[in-house]
Amino acid sequence: MRWFGLYGVFLLALSGCAGNQPVINPGSFIAQYGLTPPAPDAFIYCSDHDCLNKTSISLSGREWQGIISPLKGGAGTAAKEREALAVSVGNFERVVAKRAGTSADRARTGMRNSQQLDCIDESLNTTVFLMMISAEGLLDFHDLEGTAGRGGAFDWPHFSSTIRERKTDMTYAVDSWFRDSGQRADIIPLSQWKAGWNPPDFK
Repeated sequence: MRWFGLYGVFLLALSGCAGNQPVINPGSFIAQYGLTPPAPDAFIYCSDHDCLNKTSISLSGREWQGIISPLKGGAGTAAKEREALAVSVGNFERVVAKRAGTSADRARTGMRNSQQLDCIDESLNTTVFLMMISAEGLLDFHDLEGTAGRGGAFDWPHFSSTIRERKTDMTYAVDSWFRDSGQRADIIPLSQWKAGWNPPDFK
């Protein structure tokens, strides 16, 4: 993140833990960072912490169809749709990272550089992708919910996009921050994620 971005996160944490903040509406979240409503042929991809670096991307129809292929044809169940979504988020990141020069992005935040993404970048990019697939009606069992936070004054704040399952009303974090560029996202029940969930191999 930029230093003033970090300062803003700390103020958020101190004024009330990030984990206690309401979910941020997708449109409002991307607008805070100067992003406009996305479409596959015209959207912004964020990197360099706190979306300091913005890359304009235009995907071809063939590229877009390859990215969303796991979601085409209907998943059959909500659980299978989450599996397909996790793969599709990874597909999106892998294809777009080649254009944005961020294929070297490694799991978690790491040192700031133009190729690295922090959790704000990851949340913005995932939100952009979820907004696009939602607009195309590719989710049969879920709706895009928004951006959730966790952590606070004594725990480093972390953020993630979320989806809500229509039938159960259960919310899930869609988190691509824990993995290297292009790997499948982790989709975890939000209550579990807010409680401090990390992958088993997290160090």
